[in-house]
Amino acid sequence: MDTAKRTSDDRLHYLQRGPAADILRLLQRHGPMSTKQLRVALGVSSLNAVREQLTSLTAAGLVQTSTLRQGAGRPTHLYALSSKAQALFPQGYDVLLKLLLAELADRTSQEQLQAILAGVSTRLAAHYGGQSAGQALQERLAQLARMSDERGTPITIVEKGNAVVLHEYSCPYFNVAQDTPNVCELEQQMLAQVLGRPVRLAKRIVDGHAGCEFVVDDGMVNQLSPTSNEAL
Repeated sequence: MDTAKRTSDDRLHYLQRGPAADILRLLQRHGPMSTKQLRVALGVSSLNAVREQLTSLTAAGLVQTSTLRQGAGRPTHLYALSSKAQALFPQGYDVLLKLLLAELADRTSQEQLQAILAGVSTRLAAHYGGQSAGQALQERLAQLARMSDERGTPITIVEKGNAVVLHEYSCPYFNVAQDTPNVCELEQQMLAQVLGRPVRLAKRIVDGHAGCEFVVDDGMVNQLSPTSNEAL
């Protein structure tokens, strides 16, 4: 499963309300804490209840432990967020990407910016569909459907007349695309490279449509099953 999809699922599971979520948020705010410190901060009386949650979070790879030795007494075990847990919290990527694109637009010509975006789309295509070269179109479409599910933005693929239409009802760049329409071309060009066919962007969610709609080159339908008119 794609890392982004796993992170999204973990975020929904672990950051919902509950003692595990409370512990993660405490560690995010205060850094490494002992079992006793967590018990006090959580306002509970049982250390065992805290240990049970920490055991579960450690097994999930979300909490890591270290040992603090002070004097001759028993060492104190401290718990902190792991790198996996860090990814569960908001990262601010949307703001960073908006500012980066704005800076590029100010410092480059339109042609240079388009060339940069084309390069990024090529890298996206290699990341998500790098094994599609040489495959038949039907196989590329099936691979695209699997890839889209894994990254958390499923695509519905439908034959429509003499074309194949790709529907995306969730936008991976929604917040950025509202201010920077050029980012929509990343998705369009990535789809074209994965499929090995020209792809036209017909509708966008940010323009008020229910979903983004991409139309694949008309000539491709002849390569699909002549009796198939359903979504793959």
